[in-house]
Amino acid sequence: MRVVVLGPLKTGITRLRDKGGASPQSLYDLVNGYLTDQGTVKSRGAFRWEANLPPGATKGLMLYRGKFMVFSSEPVVSSDPAYTVEILKHPDPESLATLVDIPFAAPFLGYPYVVAAWSDGLIKHYWLQTAEAWQADHVYRDGQVVLPTMPNGYAFRATRLGGAAQPWAPNVARAVNDKVEPTTSSGYEHTVIEVYGDNPRSAATEPTCATTEGGITYEDADDLTPQSPDAGGSGDTNVPPEVRDRYGSGPGGGERFNTVIE
Repeated sequence: MRVVVLGPLKTGITRLRDKGGASPQSLYDLVNGYLTDQGTVKSRGAFRWEANLPPGATKGLMLYRGKFMVFSSEPVVSSDPAYTVEILKHPDPESLATLVDIPFAAPFLGYPYVVAAWSDGLIKHYWLQTAEAWQADHVYRDGQVVLPTMPNGYAFRATRLGGAAQPWAPNVARAVNDKVEPTTSSGYEHTVIEVYGDNPRSAATEPTCATTEGGITYEDADDLTPQSPDAGGSGDTNVPPEVRDRYGSGPGGGERFNTVIE
């Protein structure tokens, strides 16, 4: 094959041939390249070798939140900060099947949607929701999801270690060290640390409980006479004489109990 050195091109790509052979000022075809304004040929820089990941260990590629994401069935450490390795687990934890292909991967509703093919012929769909990595000395609430600092394909959901405390209810007797939880869970339980009066109990209306660790909640009960939560009113609108002033400026201070979140 005769080699023709290209000079500045004037006619671009043409498949017409003049007598005497190909012209050095035209092209018959051009692949992965382009012409500059000066008529010279430049290689198209659409692809470049950018990262060295373990051969055969990762599959697929997608762009997610400004970083490239590849997939593996085993932990893989990426030496390039521009790449993250997402670990996919086979639905059967006892299976020895490995990840062989990623037929599809794209963001969907803000999270990666991935189709994974396994060596045992199984094809499964994954929707990979993200979570924060585990932190030392950090408070986690019931139901919160965290990821291990070294990804292993699993996420972990925080659950309570002990049983639930008594939910708050009106007109319930109180004593120091009683455990109480709000009727709408906030992730905290409350411990009674101080009571006042001869018949300390909860109020008629649930207080707004503190939602910080070590926070204190105050609850006032005006009526000192214990009543059943189901007891109906007699229709008498006169204020009973045993009712004390709610804010402590009358004959006696309103009953209250303090709780501290543990």
